[in-house]
Amino acid sequence: MMIRPYSPKRARQLIAAFDETILETEEHFRVPADWLRAILFCEMTQIDLLDYVADFAVYLYSLHRLLHRFLFRKEPPPAESRLWSKKDSSTGWTQIFSYVAINAVNFALDHGIADYPSLGMSPEHLLDPRNPDDLWMVWRQLNRNRRFNLEAAALNLLSAAEEMNGTLNCAGFSEQEIKRVFSRYNANTREITPYGERAYSVYLGYRVSGGFTEDGYIRDQDFFSSVRYRGMRADINGCGWIAAYNLRHFLSHQAGWEEVLEEMDRMHTLRVPGPTLMRIMREYLREHVPEAAEVGGRIEAVRAAENSRAGIFRYQEGQEPHFIMFYRSGPNRFRFFNVADSLEDYETDMEQFAAEHFRHGNVIAFTIGGNE
Repeated sequence: MMIRPYSPKRARQLIAAFDETILETEEHFRVPADWLRAILFCEMTQIDLLDYVADFAVYLYSLHRLLHRFLFRKEPPPAESRLWSKKDSSTGWTQIFSYVAINAVNFALDHGIADYPSLGMSPEHLLDPRNPDDLWMVWRQLNRNRRFNLEAAALNLLSAAEEMNGTLNCAGFSEQEIKRVFSRYNANTREITPYGERAYSVYLGYRVSGGFTEDGYIRDQDFFSSVRYRGMRADINGCGWIAAYNLRHFLSHQAGWEEVLEEMDRMHTLRVPGPTLMRIMREYLREHVPEAAEVGGRIEAVRAAENSRAGIFRYQEGQEPHFIMFYRSGPNRFRFFNVADSLEDYETDMEQFAAEHFRHGNVIAFTIGGNE
């Protein structure tokens, strides 16, 4: 099992703390801040120990070259050992290669987007990705300076946008155009790759951040109109996966909302539009939250919920089947999410909630633990 220093939760925390720099980079280069957040998240969560080994190999190569030039007054011969031959690696939070950053910076110069001094550099010549001195200078900046690392990623995104879509104006790109830019950032391809799909999903997550509470619960499915679930807009049919995500978030599971959405979407083998089926909710909770106990019937479900730490209700909100998640917030008090308009995140006692919302139809509860 590969050790990764940045869990999804830790990555989001660091990205949030980095937000001032992200917004400044957006302002300087007109690259959407949510693009930058998506790239940061995708790259940081894939960093593993081998990336640090690769970075160390670049340091070894540079040291070997420096010592050889000092002792023999000439460039070292081509290294036979890989240990002494690694001139470049993807480095920093955006995992960008030095040669890619040099090409992106030169692209920015050609298009009047930036110049060397504004990026904290003062070379006496045009940077050349084939020049070992230039590679080392830029790589060292990428490795040590997080602002420059992000700026290089932003310029690489602009270069990809111009190459893929023929314009630097990122504001009006379609879903497919954005996915092509993300894919090109990660690989030399004109096709939409799994990386592009994942980065777009993360990007949507940041776009829909208004639908989240400060402590990370999804409060309102209306913010997910740009997300597809079972072939429909998730603001219409997303209550099931949202309730499942909120419950897993309460339990401190390392699962992002996009992961929960994708898993539950795949579990619906009949590929037709519709809401989350009860069968799928049962299967999903059985796999990921096996401690959840199912109770049916209005009175029985309310009684089980009153004696629980948290859970999910499936009932009818108005005339529509609806899933919502709740957890105990205090003695005889519960916090409810994504219930209805103006009731996205509120607290009340269980009896009051049942009286206002369980007026007809069957009620099913999936509950966690006992009264604490």
